[in-house]
Amino acid sequence: MFYKIIDKKVNAGFTVEAVFIIPFILAVIFIVLTALFYLHDEIIVITVLNKGVVNCETKENIEASLEKRLWMLQEIDVTENNNKLYRKVNIYTKGEAPLPLINMIVDRFLYIDKSRCVLNIRPEDMQKREKKSESEKEKDE
Repeated sequence: MFYKIIDKKVNAGFTVEAVFIIPFILAVIFIVLTALFYLHDEIIVITVLNKGVVNCETKENIEASLEKRLWMLQEIDVTENNNKLYRKVNIYTKGEAPLPLINMIVDRFLYIDKSRCVLNIRPEDMQKREKKSESEKEKDE
């Protein structure tokens, strides 16, 4: 029975094609998965940033929320700038792809840098300040 397998001629075309096609297909699948993880993390960063700025959350709460939710991006840097007029929060995250080969291809793309700025004062206060400045200008003239 062993001799029958050896004597039988097998077409090797499929094997040679598989050597080139299967790694290409796997690479495409892994790159698509990496892109999906990246998009997930970007949506989480934008959501946490918007909620954090609007709800006046602290820097530590924003970092903790990001650490729980992010899948691929692990280095998190949150900076905030509070002023009398506005509050600005900047989030910078960076990470690595799950596979070293994909990491070499997309390394420079795996970061997110988002910022959001919100006025600290209410619109009514802005209108009062505008009226006050207008009346001061009229007095000066």
